[in-house]
Amino acid sequence: MSKKIINIVVPLILLILLFIALNFILSDEQKQKVDNTKLVGKTSESTQNAPKKAIVEWIEEMIVCESGGNTLALGDNGKAHGILQFHEPTFWAYNEKYKILSDLERGEVPNVIFDEYVQRELTKRILLEDEGWRNWYNCSKIIGLDRIDLNG
Repeated sequence: MSKKIINIVVPLILLILLFIALNFILSDEQKQKVDNTKLVGKTSESTQNAPKKAIVEWIEEMIVCESGGNTLALGDNGKAHGILQFHEPTFWAYNEKYKILSDLERGEVPNVIFDEYVQRELTKRILLEDEGWRNWYNCSKIIGLDRIDLNG
């Protein structure tokens, strides 16, 4: 195998193995900390014809828009990571706030930022904040989330 192919394939395989391992590392307790109830967004008066959807449905649409569902997606010149395109500082700040990974240290963010479960759980909480949709401004506009009140 040529050196060029090895330099591409080996890091990719290692990255995939890291993500598989991370899914096993997350304890069931950490995964169960999240309330998985389906929250339904209500439309404002100006968007009464917009569909009402559970927050998890909005997140699925956001994933398709942001990454096409590619867990290993990199965007924004390599600054945005994973299915929901988190930047490391944003991922760190919101995890500190919501403690999805309660023992996460700052230096560990690159090792877990691609974790699909953690990205989804952080996003659930962020979207319930006032104007939390702005973290995904373009895709929120595209899918119509900017017109929805998920708390209403």
